[in-house]
Amino acid sequence: MGKFRNQGEQLLTCKSSEGIPFKLRMQSAEVSRPILSVIRLTESGKEVTFRKDGGTIRDPTTGMTTEFQRKHGVYVLRMWIRNGKPTGSKPESGFARQG
Repeated sequence: MGKFRNQGEQLLTCKSSEGIPFKLRMQSAEVSRPILSVIRLTESGKEVTFRKDGGTIRDPTTGMTTEFQRKHGVYVLRMWIRNGKPTGSKPESGFARQG
């Protein structure tokens, strides 16, 4: 594995598979599968639990949980990411499926 050129930072508007909206700050690079930092999640107050088949991210303040799966030895969090500015009145408009 080589080095990746950092192309800046982005603040993404996202929705979990369960439809829970959240913001995610990520470094941009030319990759096909971005990596989410468990350290950053726990530093922001989230509780992360891993299991054999997946896991859970929990916000203890709101009680909201987001599930993730384990596929082929990799933990995968499926989410929707807003693509550009919203163009319609539907809450789902502008979101692209990731993961």
